[in-house]
Amino acid sequence: MKYVIGSGWWCAEAAPWPAGRKKLGDDLIRSAGFHSLWYAGLNRFTDPGKILIVDSASPVRPPAHPEDPRCEVLSLDRNYGHASSCETRFSGYTRSCMLGVAYAWLCDADYFVYVEQDCLLYG
Repeated sequence: MKYVIGSGWWCAEAAPWPAGRKKLGDDLIRSAGFHSLWYAGLNRFTDPGKILIVDSASPVRPPAHPEDPRCEVLSLDRNYGHASSCETRFSGYTRSCMLGVAYAWLCDADYFVYVEQDCLLYG
């Protein structure tokens, strides 16, 4: 069975938090440092054919993992915002899901699994 894991990416380490946006959770979950925990969980508990990270024009680019041929990073032309404050047709989350599904389909995958950048897998 072949599947693709997709995720969105936005990291605020090098820029101030957007005005008017409510912050929930620890800042660690939005950091480049947390990504290593996220990636380690994927490697330990999953075996996807590909890993697609969709960057929402973040000030801090996501780690690309050049040693892992499964990992791909795609960057949007701008930050399309959070689902709760989206001013365009689709939020960054929706765009990362749509791109991930299309990518999985074009890779002839059986499944697409979305794992948010701040979620750790276990088991």
